Amino acid sequence: LGGLLSPSPALRALAAKIYSETWSTGNSASLTSDLTWVEDFGTNWELSGNRARLEGNGSFNAVHADHQTDTDDQLVSATLATFTRDATGQVVCSLLGRFTDIDNLYQVQANISPTWTIKALEKWVAGSGTTLATTSSTTTPGDVLRLSMVDSSIEGFIGGTLLGPVTDTAISGVRYAGLSGYSDHAANRIEVDSWSLRDYAQAAPFTVRQSTLRDGD
Repeated sequence: LGGLLSPSPALRALAAKIYSETWSTGNSASLTSDLTWVEDFGTNWELSGNRARLEGNGSFNAVHADHQTDTDDQLVSATLATFTRDATGQVVCSLLGRFTDIDNLYQVQANISPTWTIKALEKWVAGSGTTLATTSSTTTPGDVLRLSMVDSSIEGFIGGTLLGPVTDTAISGVRYAGLSGYSDHAANRIEVDSWSLRDYAQAAPFTVRQSTLRDGD
C-alpha cells in the first residue's frame, strides 16, 4: 500500500522545478530578469548585453536566485561567456549550490590569473573553506560550469574537466543556489550567461562519458 501512495520517479521528475535565467530584459544595475536575484555580498554584479557582468573592483561579489528547488538534490549550470584580464589581473567565477549564505555552500570555481588557471570543487562551512577536488587546466570563454549535489555525492564540471565526485555530508537540506565572482582590476571582467537551477530528478547526471557531449546536452 505504501508503494501505491508514493509517486513514481517519473512523476517526481515531472513535478521537479527548473529555473532558467538568460538575462534578456535589458541592461540594469540588478540581475533580476527572468528570475529574482538577491545580493548577498557586494553590489557590483550587473545586467549588461544580455549577460550577468562583474567588472573589476577588487572585491568578492555574490548573489543567489530567490527560488528553491523541491529537494536539496540540485544541478546548477551556467556558461562563462567571456572574461578579460590584464597582464597582472585575476578573475574568478563560481557556481554556488545548497546555498545558505556566503559562509555555507558548495561551489565549483574557475580561477584565472597570469600564473595559474585552477578549477576547483569546494565547500564552505561556517566561513571555513575546504577544497574537495582541484586541477590545473585551461579555462576558456564559452566553457560551461556545472555543480551537482545528490545526497552526499558532490561533483563539479568546467569545460570538459570533471571534479569529483566526492562524498561529503556537511551541507544538506538547503535548496537555493547562486553565482559569485571576483575581478581585481578595473579593466577586468567576467560575463555569465544561461544560468539554470533544477532538481536533479530533471537532469541526466554528467559523467566522464557525458562530458564529451556538446555543452548544450
